[in-house]
Amino acid sequence: MHGSSNRLGHRLINALRFDVSARLELIDVALAYRRYRAAAEAVVLYATQIIPRSEENLKSVRAAYGLGEFSIFDVINEQRRLIESETG
Repeated sequence: MHGSSNRLGHRLINALRFDVSARLELIDVALAYRRYRAAAEAVVLYATQIIPRSEENLKSVRAAYGLGEFSIFDVINEQRRLIESETG
């Protein structure tokens, strides 16, 4: 009788360990999925808003440079910002 209750205890402990392990794996998967979604949203944001806005800013600064309103350093600085936007 003592041996069977001991085996039952081991089975229960093993089942609980498996349950905890499975739950931890589900948490890991959920966290990885959240990181993936955040990265995918960032890609869309950069592609649809940040980079196009940076390209427009550069065009404006170049046009203003052509009119003598900005220095070449302003153009270079805006070009740097565009490159930083593109390379993240």
